[in-house]
Amino acid sequence: MLGNDWTYQQDGARFHTHHLTQEWCATHFPDFIPETRWPPNSPDLYPLDYSLSNELAQCMNWDRITTKATKNIKINLNVPFKSDEQKDIESVHQSIDEDRIMVTKAAIGRIMKAIKTSKHALLIQEVIEQLTPRFKPKISLIKKCLDVLIEGEYLKRKPNEKDMLLYVSATN
Repeated sequence: MLGNDWTYQQDGARFHTHHLTQEWCATHFPDFIPETRWPPNSPDLYPLDYSLSNELAQCMNWDRITTKATKNIKINLNVPFKSDEQKDIESVHQSIDEDRIMVTKAAIGRIMKAIKTSKHALLIQEVIEQLTPRFKPKISLIKKCLDVLIEGEYLKRKPNEKDMLLYVSATN
């Protein structure tokens, strides 16, 4: 046995020895060794074992399982865990969204600085034309950026014409 390149599961955690776990592993891993061939139990659980134990315990509701009920329970073990890779992807998407907001505000500022006044719809159209080569801006994003710039007093609405926007220069 010492010359073989095998890995044994060395603890008797009940989710390791459960027949559904054993059956799933046997069908998905060709070199799987059933619990009957495991060496003596070790009391130690690895960090991964704790997280798997919690997930399986929630899925299977271990506290309510009886020996008769265990045969009727099915678990979808193909459900992905939220990994670090997914968290990284989410942070990249958040960073992209923040960058798009900054680029949209900058485009609005450049356009309004050049033309000083503009109707709301024409400004949105001009922003879309300028930003389309970089990304396809959503109208809701542009409106949100306009509101932020109005609140920051970089732009203001003309008092008698609500759809007309005015550029507020830094010298005023």
